[in-house]
Amino acid sequence: MAYIQKITTNIKSPNGGEYTVDLGQHTLLIGENEAGKSGIAEACQLARTGEAYGLLWRAKTVKDGKLLSLLTPADSTWCSATAMLDTGEFCEWKLKLGSRPKHSAPEGSVFTAAEIHSVLAGSPETQVKFFSGALGVHRASTTGVKEEISENLHGFFDTMAAGRETLELISFIDKLGKEQREQNNVSKAAQIALESLGTVTLVDDEELKGLMSMLQRSMSRDILKSIYLSYRADPTIQASGVINHLTSLLGGKEGVQRIPPTEESLSEIGEAHFQKRMMRTAKVAKKGENLAQEKKEAIKRLKDAMVKVLFERLAQSSEMKEFIARVNTLLSGDQEFIFSVSPGKIEIGLQRDGQEHYALSGSTEARVIAAIAGALSGEDDLIVVDDRMWDSTTLGQTLEVLRNAPGQVIIMSTVRPKGKQRAGWTYVTVERERGEALKIS
Repeated sequence: MAYIQKITTNIKSPNGGEYTVDLGQHTLLIGENEAGKSGIAEACQLARTGEAYGLLWRAKTVKDGKLLSLLTPADSTWCSATAMLDTGEFCEWKLKLGSRPKHSAPEGSVFTAAEIHSVLAGSPETQVKFFSGALGVHRASTTGVKEEISENLHGFFDTMAAGRETLELISFIDKLGKEQREQNNVSKAAQIALESLGTVTLVDDEELKGLMSMLQRSMSRDILKSIYLSYRADPTIQASGVINHLTSLLGGKEGVQRIPPTEESLSEIGEAHFQKRMMRTAKVAKKGENLAQEKKEAIKRLKDAMVKVLFERLAQSSEMKEFIARVNTLLSGDQEFIFSVSPGKIEIGLQRDGQEHYALSGSTEARVIAAIAGALSGEDDLIVVDDRMWDSTTLGQTLEVLRNAPGQVIIMSTVRPKGKQRAGWTYVTVERERGEALKIS
């Protein structure tokens, strides 16, 4: 096993300087709010894995350098976390402003109570992805997965999984989700384009032909008018026959009067051509919207099928049974952990005195989450339990729950547990001296 014996960091340092904390395999960080407990826990996570859960108001792990740069103390250009393991190995994470974080460490994972609580409060898809990933039941052969989905999805599945003999089901589901969002964006863009066109008038070729004919009549009338005005100015011009002929062709005097001006005819033709272009644009946009909708729906059907496969594999796995057994070893003997997996649904609770309980109280929920974290972790993993508004009794019970966890445990609290110091636990008091560095004892 490997756990952090010593962490050196300047994260959330009041004066920007480094401070060092000695830790045990099981450590309780005790201090008032904003004393600096979370900074120590975050430094341990960053040193161990290069990322930390729930930083900067994000309900997920954060590893992006731009976001993590916000952890840099004032008047400093860097922040770091260096951990010395009990094996003598080192874990190092360092970020210089304007540069990418650098991280090196032996293999290890971090499980936080905050993340598990978020998972349990999340959607069924979120839950099954988390537990399948944590228990290692999310890999499968492409052929095997194909046999588990309906035949009408085979063609699309082959396209999306092309060239893969093995599928990482979680990453494949995430890929489908990304594709689904992209097609949704394409559909919305097409809808916006259609809305921007406004009302488009349908103009057929016959209508356009009629408008062109009217334009010719308008131009002929202009010629007639020009000839007539010339004749009026100079009667010697032999134009009366031409005038009469043109007038007759244009429907007589009344017909000539009904012919619109050339400018008006040109405007109508211009508008008609514009409407035809808009109609072609609208057809293209509508076709794009339809194709995006069809693809989005196809992706959703395949994604739903993949999530169903993940549920089925988790429910049938020996890893799930072993996980339940490990949770029970971390809970008291008078209660049994319930982890029920059915299609599209995960239920978590406790069985006491022959009764099943799913609506757990705050203190019981805290112990169950702690036990889940302990059961998921291995010898080289780190468990971080945030300050959950502990009372001294519940905190003491949680210490007992995690006393036998295989990996390292860090719990944060503003209160001390009742009674004498628990065996196997290291207590670290964190205080913030006014305007100075943290005081660790």
